[in-house]
Amino acid sequence: MITHSLGFSSAASNITATLALDPVDPQPKSTVTVTIKSYSFDANTTKITWKVNGSVALEGIGEKTLTLKTGQVGETSNISVVAETADGDSVEKKIQVTPSSVVLLYEAPKSYVPHFYEGRSLPSDGALVRVSAMPQISDGGVPVSPSSLSYTWFLNDTPMKSMSGLGKQSAVIRLDYLKIENEIKVLVRSTGGNSGTNKVVIVTHPIMPLLYTFDPIFGTDFKKVIEKRFETIQDFTLALEPFYVSQKEEVEPTFSWFLDGLPVSPLGGKVLGLHPKNNSEGRNLLTIKVNGPDKRIQQAETKLDIFFDTRK
Repeated sequence: MITHSLGFSSAASNITATLALDPVDPQPKSTVTVTIKSYSFDANTTKITWKVNGSVALEGIGEKTLTLKTGQVGETSNISVVAETADGDSVEKKIQVTPSSVVLLYEAPKSYVPHFYEGRSLPSDGALVRVSAMPQISDGGVPVSPSSLSYTWFLNDTPMKSMSGLGKQSAVIRLDYLKIENEIKVLVRSTGGNSGTNKVVIVTHPIMPLLYTFDPIFGTDFKKVIEKRFETIQDFTLALEPFYVSQKEEVEPTFSWFLDGLPVSPLGGKVLGLHPKNNSEGRNLLTIKVNGPDKRIQQAETKLDIFFDTRK
C-alpha cells in the first residue's frame, strides 16, 4: 500500500488548489496519478510544472495530471507542482508519497478438517476466522517493527474495536452469517504518520459431510468418498468426516444418524459399524444430519443407499 502526507505553500493568495492521489493506496512499484484541481482557475488553460525529487518531470499548458511509478517500501517520492495563470497568479502544492505494503493471510482455526489433511480449513456460515497482517512500513526510511504499529480492523466496514490497537497484528472475527461474502480490512499506522491498508474478501463454504470406509487397524480410507450408493457382501464400518463444521467452541457440533428412519448411535458420533444378516439381501437408507454449534446457520445432510447381499 502507499501513504502520503501533504505540505502546502502558495506563491500568491489569490488562487487555491488541491491535489488528488489515485489510487489512494497503490502498491509499491505501481502506477499512481496525482491531479491538481481548483475552483480558482481553469487547469486546462494554465501552465503547470511538475517536479519529482527536485527534477522537472512534466511541464506545459493543461498538464494537470502527473503519472509516475512508486518506489520500494519506505522510498519517498517528493512531488511539487506549480500552476501559473495567464493573469500572473500562481500556486504551489507539494505531496510526499511513501509506499507501504500490508499482506493479509487468513485461516479458519475452528473449522473441522481431518488430521493430516493437506488442504486448508475453510470457514462455513458464521465461523470464526483468524486474519493476520504482515506490514512493511517505514518512518524516515527506517522499517518499523510490526509490534510498534497500530492496527484498526473492520468487518464489512464496521470497526472491530475489541480487535484493534497497538501491536494487534492478528484478529479473530466471527463472520456475518447473513452474508456469503465478508470483507475484512485492516488499516495500519505508524507513530510517524505513515500508514498502509489492505482487505480480503472471505467466501463462506457449505459444510460437507463425507463418508468413507473405516478399518480398525488402518483407520479411515480417504482414497475414495462413498457417495449415494454402497454395495457390500459382508460387515463394514463407515466413518463420517464433517468438513468445515465449527468445533471446539462453547457448544460442540452434533451428528444424528438414522437407518431407515430409526436413530442409531455411532461410536463418537462419527464411526458406525453395520452387520448385514447372514444369507440375506436387501436395502437400507442411511441418513446423517450435521448441525454446527448454532443449529440455525450450520446445517447439512447426506444420504446413502446401502445394498447388501450375504448369500454369495
